[in-house]
Amino acid sequence: MSDFKVIEIVDANTFRVEPSWQLSLNEGSNFIGDRIIIRGLDVKKNDSDAKLRLEKILLNTKSDIILNSPELIEYSDANNSVVSCSVYLGETNVVYYFPEYVHK
Repeated sequence: MSDFKVIEIVDANTFRVEPSWQLSLNEGSNFIGDRIIIRGLDVKKNDSDAKLRLEKILLNTKSDIILNSPELIEYSDANNSVVSCSVYLGETNVVYYFPEYVHK
């Protein structure tokens, strides 16, 4: 999954992208959404420092944002879903910028 632009940082480990992503599962189900949870960050959603750092790193970046290994984790319907992904800025995993929040 690539060619996305971050349009909003929702909380300390979740952001919204455009265009919306689409995920097709093996059984034929299709899911669409614009929210991504960053896989690997162990941070409280209300951590304002982490949210501010994500805003500086992901908003208005000139680097490619690449979403790898999407996993459907939440859906209320097929068109309002959330996935967890490994998120790369260029060739660097975003969790690299948050060593204090990485799963150990």
